[in-house]
Amino acid sequence: DKKVWVNVIEKNRKGIRQAIVRLGKKDIGQYMLKNGFAWATHEESPSEIVSLAQKEKLGLWSADDPTPPWIFVRKNSMKRPKGMNR
Repeated sequence: DKKVWVNVIEKNRKGIRQAIVRLGKKDIGQYMLKNGFAWATHEESPSEIVSLAQKEKLGLWSADDPTPPWIFVRKNSMKRPKGMNR
């Protein structure tokens, strides 16, 4: 059995908790970045990890022009009828 460890760092202005998550000794956030499974802002991760995933075209970086999640959400929220938030 492995234990999951979660350390909440902060809560952003939208109330979303940002945390470090570990499974055993593995940092899940770093694993996700390294394999192109997650997008990170510049202050969240070492640029060399993201750069390597981009260079290797792993995960989301396999797309020619990947869309940042904040742009995706903004575009798709504009398509909904007024008053429908989710």
